[in-house]
This record gives sequence, C-alpha cells and structure tokens, in this order.
Amino acid sequence: ANYEVDFTLENVTVESDDDIEAAVKSNGHGITMTLKNCYVTGMVQATDSHLVIESGRYTARENDRCGVYANFGAEIYGGTFTAVAAEQYIFEVGGYDYDFVIHNGEFNTENYYTIVSVSGGTLSNYVKIEGGTFNDTPYTPEMYDDVAIKKGEL
Repeated sequence: ANYEVDFTLENVTVESDDDIEAAVKSNGHGITMTLKNCYVTGMVQATDSHLVIESGRYTARENDRCGVYANFGAEIYGGTFTAVAAEQYIFEVGGYDYDFVIHNGEFNTENYYTIVSVSGGTLSNYVKIEGGTFNDTPYTPEMYDDVAIKKGEL
C-alpha cells in the first residue's frame, strides 16, 4: 500500500542489490522524506516528494545514474556523498519551482560537476549552495559554476 505521509529514516543502513533501481525511494506529492545518520549504498530517489538529508554517508553504485535524485526540492544539511563513476553526478535535480539547497556536507566525485539540473529556468534561482566541501575544497560562491550545471549545457 502507498500512504502519503512524511517519514524519517534514522540510523539505517541500506546496501541495495545491483539490479534495484534505487536503494531508498519516495514518491508522492506533498510528502517529505528525511534521512538522519543513514548509510546508503545505492541511489536515493525522491520523486515528487521533498527530501531532507541531515547526516550520514551516501555512496552511489557504479551503475546508478546519480547518487541522489530530487525533483521536488531538497535540503542537504550534512553528510558525506560520493559518486564512484566518472560519468556520474552526486545530485540530479529538477523542478525550478522547488529549491534545492546545500547547507553543508562533503561531496566527492570523479565528475567535474557535482549537481546537474534536468529542468528549465535559471539554475541559480533554485539550486542554492551555502557551504560544504567539494572534492576536499571548501565551497566559495566563485565555485558555483564549477559544481552546478544544467544537463543541456554539458
């Protein structure tokens, strides 16, 4: 059964099989999925639901298209995020009516870009970065174009 309720996963370890699309998944308008101190190997997918990540470790698998997909807005307060494949992004975001905000965190990727947007609109209007460390470099506003890009501009 599907219930449209907010939910929180706390102190959970998820290691998904390679044949599963997403390790952790939410889907529903108006709900919020919150992850606190979780250890996830595989994609976190928030489709049509708001995502809040407070802490933990999130590692994409080789065959995941990204580490975290969020098309309905998200707030990243902390955690360690790793994309393992050269063509992989940590975050794939969409929906320029919904803000994607990085407050803090540690982001490690082989790819040049950490965040890729698949929607229209001006990127800086809905992808906001307030802090964090990107590949061992503390974030500064001058780095914005080095970590965030629209998919069509790759």
